[in-house]
Amino acid sequence: MGKRKKNVVYNLLRASKSAMFSAVEIHNKPLFNYRYPTVAMLFINSWELILKAYIYKYISKTKIYEKDNKKHTISFSKSLILVRDDINLKEGHNVFGSQYANLELIEIYRNTNVHYFEDELNPAIFMLLSKSILNYNDFLLKYFKTDFTESDNLIILPIGFKVPFNPIEFLNKDYKSVNNEFIAEIIRNIKDLNDKHIEDSIIVGFDTLLASVKKITNADIIAAINSEDSKAIPVTKAYRFSTEENAIPVKSEDILPDYDYKTYVKKLKEKIPDLKCNQQFNDINKIIKNDFKLCTIRYLVPRTNTGPKKPYFTQSAIDKFIELYNKNN
Repeated sequence: MGKRKKNVVYNLLRASKSAMFSAVEIHNKPLFNYRYPTVAMLFINSWELILKAYIYKYISKTKIYEKDNKKHTISFSKSLILVRDDINLKEGHNVFGSQYANLELIEIYRNTNVHYFEDELNPAIFMLLSKSILNYNDFLLKYFKTDFTESDNLIILPIGFKVPFNPIEFLNKDYKSVNNEFIAEIIRNIKDLNDKHIEDSIIVGFDTLLASVKKITNADIIAAINSEDSKAIPVTKAYRFSTEENAIPVKSEDILPDYDYKTYVKKLKEKIPDLKCNQQFNDINKIIKNDFKLCTIRYLVPRTNTGPKKPYFTQSAIDKFIELYNKNN
């Protein structure tokens, strides 16, 4: 009795993961002159296989083949559109929007890399591929219950003498001498996703932390900022609102209240026109004031919490007040 053949989905996934492993391995080689065109080709090959595994499992076993030729499977583009439309239909509009845009851009690069051979574009490709492999693992986990990062063979040791690219130089470079059509296409896609209210990014970006020139320690990149240079990168300083060294950083809008007491009461009366500042009002307001997420007390001397104090309320405080008021009435 012959050996039982393994199912189509299993074989497609195995081949897909093999292609992605090869892409990671080649990308991390110290000397490889045709790095990004090769890695992009392997990425598309890997994604094409996993997309067909999805189509075979979730859409139709016959949809992975061409209508007029059952010996040939459909192209990457057709596979991508089929999966996008199926996921968006089942899970919600534009759920697969950012992943689709990311892969579409990588395919454009793969198909036309002869036009984009400039090394200056490597950072853009790097950011697209970095996001794509994260999307790949999420896709694998969500639809096939497999974690790409759990493999014993995936050993990444990025040792080198410099980072893949310098973000400061990349952002500040004059690209007039470079074919920047591909960069423009990335920007168009980002704007399009933003217009569709899709918050997921199509690239992996980078953050810049500013520190005093007197404290240049453990820095990956050291850059001088010249405010008089018209080409200089706009910089916004960030601060951590805590004396605790290991405190979680938050945005100021996450911790600063929205309304003083007068405005808070005004907002409440807009929602509840017949609201009166009676005992019921005071009882509910006492609950609001005791919740630091809803109300913050500010002192005239914040360092020592002394002097006159005033309450400030968040938008959530108004929502909570209305909820308790309606419950009591």
